[in-house]
Amino acid sequence: MATSHNKRGPKFKFDKEWTDAIIRLPKHYQDELYNAIEAYQRDLTVIDVSEGVPRAIFMLIMPTIRRRYIARQNSRMARDRKRAVRSSDMKEKSSKIHNSPNICSSEPETEPIAANPPQIAKSTPKDTNKKRHRNALKRLKRHASRRDKSLPPI
Repeated sequence: MATSHNKRGPKFKFDKEWTDAIIRLPKHYQDELYNAIEAYQRDLTVIDVSEGVPRAIFMLIMPTIRRRYIARQNSRMARDRKRAVRSSDMKEKSSKIHNSPNICSSEPETEPIAANPPQIAKSTPKDTNKKRHRNALKRLKRHASRRDKSLPPI
């Protein structure tokens, strides 16, 4: 896939298979087809192409260009959404920093100490008698007899 470049980035993509097909046409059809493909890649503008083989080639190329165009638009929208979320998160973090109490204040912030210390829950040992089948293959083998009974005979 060849890509032409300009100052602002890739201008348009042109697959090698497209070039191989277009080269086999007469010169005046080649220019017409190149222009139609470039316009369609830019903003999905359809330019009339001569009847016959040039139009058939263009019609075969159109779905690929459309799919790439839509994918490019979707990725652009996703980047914009991500950027908006990131900027709102940064604003939120900066507002929390500016609205937080002054760390260097002269009055120390202390919490009252509870009369009774909190009770720590004791954990119970796990039941080691239960068989755990972590492997999917073992699970399939274990249920093979039930599964085979429910299947109709071939």
